[in-house]
Amino acid sequence: MHVESVTLTNFRCFGGAPTKVALDAELTTIVGPNGAGKTALLQALMRLFGVTRAQRTIVLADFHVPPPGGAKGTEAPGDTRTLSLDVVVRLPELADGSATAATVAPVFRRIHISAPGAVPACRLRLEARWDDDGTAEGTVTQELFWVNSLEDDFEESQKSGVAAAERGLIQLYYTPANRDAQSQIKATTGALAARLLKAIEWSQDTEDAVDTASKTLTDAFGGEDAIKAIGKALSKRWSYLHDGDIDTQPGLSLMSRRFEEVVARIGVVFKQGPAGEDRGLEALSDGQQSLFYFALAAAVFDLERDVIAGDVEGFRDDALSIPALTLFAIEEPENHLSPYYLARIIQQISSMVKGGAGQALISSHSPSVLSRVPPERVRYCRRDAESATSSVLAIPMPKDGTEAVKFVRSAMLAYPELYFARFVLLVEGDSERIVLPKLAEAQGLLLDPSFVAIAPLGGRHVQHFWRLLTGLGIPFATLLDLDLGREGGGYGRVKTSIQQLLANGANKRPLLELKDGLLSDKSLEGMHDWETKIPALRLWLDDLEKYNVFFSWPLDLDLAMLQAFPDAYKATIEGSGPRMKNEDAAVVVLGAGGKGLEVYTDDAEPFAKHMAAYRYHFLTNSKPATHLRALTHVSSATLKKDMPECLLKVLQHIKDHLPAQTL
Repeated sequence: MHVESVTLTNFRCFGGAPTKVALDAELTTIVGPNGAGKTALLQALMRLFGVTRAQRTIVLADFHVPPPGGAKGTEAPGDTRTLSLDVVVRLPELADGSATAATVAPVFRRIHISAPGAVPACRLRLEARWDDDGTAEGTVTQELFWVNSLEDDFEESQKSGVAAAERGLIQLYYTPANRDAQSQIKATTGALAARLLKAIEWSQDTEDAVDTASKTLTDAFGGEDAIKAIGKALSKRWSYLHDGDIDTQPGLSLMSRRFEEVVARIGVVFKQGPAGEDRGLEALSDGQQSLFYFALAAAVFDLERDVIAGDVEGFRDDALSIPALTLFAIEEPENHLSPYYLARIIQQISSMVKGGAGQALISSHSPSVLSRVPPERVRYCRRDAESATSSVLAIPMPKDGTEAVKFVRSAMLAYPELYFARFVLLVEGDSERIVLPKLAEAQGLLLDPSFVAIAPLGGRHVQHFWRLLTGLGIPFATLLDLDLGREGGGYGRVKTSIQQLLANGANKRPLLELKDGLLSDKSLEGMHDWETKIPALRLWLDDLEKYNVFFSWPLDLDLAMLQAFPDAYKATIEGSGPRMKNEDAAVVVLGAGGKGLEVYTDDAEPFAKHMAAYRYHFLTNSKPATHLRALTHVSSATLKKDMPECLLKVLQHIKDHLPAQTL
């Protein structure tokens, strides 16, 4: 059993157009910029399934208010506002025959099947209305319904009220992101503990022992002379002010004598504190309190299921009413937990939600969290500035079962910073990640990895990342190696890029437009065999830059930097340096399958003399390490003055497309 989707209408930053968010059956991770709707999505589920009255109560701030003079079709707020939260719950247990009264409660009898063979589902809808009644806050009314239809359009007669007992069959435990979370954590912690304590089957010996001990303590406390004096003085003053015949004898009491009241005051203590004394929950740090709250929720979740399964004794089954589905909502845990604990939290949640009795949602800005979550489980929140409304997107992925989907999934796990970037530069290797930030710094541009991601993902599946980033609305560019003189290089790289752009939806016109017409498919297919004329090749490269595709000229970034700063790389040489002749080194660098140095003409010719040095620095040593050492020998002024033109173009493009507030 799991919540399949939630549809939000006019709830906080979600506008009048219904926004449907599909949730993973086990763990959904919500990402996006600040103010994009991550918290609002979690709060929507809290309004439906929270464990306290405050969590389930719609307030004035929950109603979406369009901005003044907003986008066409939005309405200015009037005397009445409405919102709705609509959830579809799927019950695969009914389809595979594994359902029991504990996993699918009998009240979920409002089951619907959308098509033959489809998984059964039920639907709940929360509707709320605010009316301006002349008071400061107005009046808010809300109702929760079962909807006897899975269609978007349904009749009022298809709605029926949800009883309080039915609502409790799905419960959400919410861990907020704010640092002052103690009050909320205490409230929900008390609710969790109380549910178990009420179901304990206390033995008579325990009840008698507690009653006797409490009476002994109370009598000893009340027998102290100081306590008697305080009670006498208090009674004297009280009698002057109170002349009733009840509540006439105030006094001090250490604790209640009744067993039920003693048990009700049970609290959590942590032994072996800093000074050796026991400490309460309030003594923990914010992060430790959040960790404990999660530990308690997880412990109750596990224990309740063990009790129902008959694996634990000491509880009364008839007094323990557990939810059929438990939701865990954790908001930005990185705010008060170190990456070390984040990994543990993700691992614990993943183990808990397997089996259908639990489901979790985490919102995060942390790559440490996203590096453990497959992209299929990620939802990206995005805010439209014009309409001031939010939308939630699934991560666009290649078709399942292909090599591409495996590559993209692995890449997103390896480079989770892509989710949070304000700009993404796709490159082919690690050299770019070392060199480009240094060059940008010399230009006065900060390429902080927190908002500009440089990811070595510009290989043969690059078009899938183009589609993914386009779908998420994240601006991007690609820097590829031209590989002039190598097999498949030059026009071969141009051809591949054009084909990937076309596969990604680019129009042939003007991409393939020539002076005498449109380049034919046959000519494009044979482009890699074209005669290399540098001026003509340059024109194609200039055209591809209009599609955010750049090339390191003429071979790769390593040769471009070696040509621009030869003395800096020479200064890193230890020993005798390059020994191979330049012509022989060119065969090693460029390979025997390509056209070699014969295509290094015109403005590519000056690069040809560096083949021996290229082989020494980049084929016999680590490329990133070589660049790091060489850059220590170049001043910022020299970097700015002699920077390779092909890399300067990329940096200028990034600067032009970064949001102004990040510059």
